Amino acid sequence: MKNTHGKKFGFLRGAWLLTAAALASKLIGGFYRIPLTRALGAHGMGLYQSVFPTYALIVTLTGGGLTAAVSKLTAECDGKTDCAALAAVAVGISLPVTFSAAAFAPLIASLSGAPEATGALWTLLASVPLSAVCSVMRGYFLGTANVRPSAFGQLLEQTVKLVAGLTLAVLLAKHSLTAAVAGCAAGVSLAEAASAAYYFYARKRTVAKKDNCEQSLSAGECAEKQNAVALAEVSEELAPAMDMQGGSAALPAVAAADAATVSGGKLQAFLTSAALLVKASLPITLGLIILPLCQVADSFTVVNILTASGEARETATALYGIVTGPVGSLVNMPAVLTVGLCGTLLPKVSQLCGKGEKIGSTAFRAVAFAAALGLAAFAGLGLFAPLVLKILYGNSLGVEIASAARLLRISAFAVPAVATLQTAAAVLQGAGKAYIPAFNLFAAAAVKEILNFVLIPHFGIAGFAVSNAAFYLLACAADLVSLAVFIRKRPKR
Repeated sequence: MKNTHGKKFGFLRGAWLLTAAALASKLIGGFYRIPLTRALGAHGMGLYQSVFPTYALIVTLTGGGLTAAVSKLTAECDGKTDCAALAAVAVGISLPVTFSAAAFAPLIASLSGAPEATGALWTLLASVPLSAVCSVMRGYFLGTANVRPSAFGQLLEQTVKLVAGLTLAVLLAKHSLTAAVAGCAAGVSLAEAASAAYYFYARKRTVAKKDNCEQSLSAGECAEKQNAVALAEVSEELAPAMDMQGGSAALPAVAAADAATVSGGKLQAFLTSAALLVKASLPITLGLIILPLCQVADSFTVVNILTASGEARETATALYGIVTGPVGSLVNMPAVLTVGLCGTLLPKVSQLCGKGEKIGSTAFRAVAFAAALGLAAFAGLGLFAPLVLKILYGNSLGVEIASAARLLRISAFAVPAVATLQTAAAVLQGAGKAYIPAFNLFAAAAVKEILNFVLIPHFGIAGFAVSNAAFYLLACAADLVSLAVFIRKRPKR
């Protein structure tokens, strides 16, 4: 009993530590945007936000699902994965995508309505392989229930981005606005480099503290175990009668392990690990790329729709920058309180499902906690929107505080949904049902894009804020229904 309580306490302590680090990172990021907005102005922020969604999409495509996937694989392997090999796989996947995007950067920036932001996009793309490596390392540490490196890595990344990005932006603003935007982007690349270096340092220290018998298995050994488990599950589903007749449903697993050992080799182990990583991360990545895809679509359409409706292009760019920049940061900041919970919840649910234990009570408590935090944050933003904007941004937004506060109040309806959505998705991902939240997000995104074309011509930028809120509310409702159905139908062993 004591050991059980200790594990529960460790799980909650890890969740709170990650939450505190994520909150501190968001606070640093929010503070970063205040002087950055004053240095670049609304137009400069609009330029930056015009190409940043494309960068975010590429980062998500090449490494967005890696943290959750590696965390799940590591938890299932009892922490015995070769994270260096997985990091090499991540780099190998990200490099071709990065070079392809760099070749089309001028076209992407032009289609976004900001051709002068091409240099900023090139600078951002330099961090894509580093971001993939960081995702793998964070997943490894979360899978081993060692949350401290992940927490400190987040803080280090945000701190370097703040210091380097803001310094370069301010210095280069004396030269030109486009140079200042590129300097801000350079801070992102420097931050990812610092974070990746720290994660490998932390991994080296962790290994050094272990005895030889406790050091990590090779990638091939972990792959053998994963393949064995997968084949055993397939065998159990296809031939349930064998168990009832005293047969050996586990024999295919043993045979798979023996075959992998015989046909082994470093290359084979590496390829097997790559296949496992792609298989585990693909459904999660499909879900994660929906939001960046929406942001990319918005960067191509919102300003153009506003312009077609009678807004001057510079004004339309500034309004888009306000909703996706300062307002978006405030809306997403409360949801960071559940980030730590999700980071520890996913491997926990994966372990429970692997042991055939119930997950209903764990899922209910996590979702209820996230919803309560989201509702409290929604009430605060709704009541004090003008005061918050005035304190944080003063008169540097480029529009009246009352107009920005209206946009913030509309966008704040998404706050409880974002917090609850990411928690429910973490449970489904940990249970091996990552395709469900991915499909739900896709359906909600389709509705959102339709609403953009319907609402923006009639309500201006406020219509864009409404479509954003509707997107999160619909996706959240679909995930909650899916989670309830899954828990009810999940077989009890």
